[in-house]
Amino acid sequence: MNEHLHQKNPEMSLEALAFGARALRPLCLPGGLAPESVGRMTLSRWNELAAQLVALGMIEADTDPAVAFRPLSR
Repeated sequence: MNEHLHQKNPEMSLEALAFGARALRPLCLPGGLAPESVGRMTLSRWNELAAQLVALGMIEADTDPAVAFRPLSR
């Protein structure tokens, strides 16, 4: 992946891209989440996001996060 990005943007060195990937990993997979969990939202995560958006004044406090998503079935 880094090689492809480097080809598209040669100003970014492979070393810089590798550093960025290492720095982002703990942010994308907090608490040791499995890579397969990237992009999955749970009600707990929606509740946390809603609380943050309420605190920022971006949504109303009575917004119900449970209606914001449909759980994926496995």
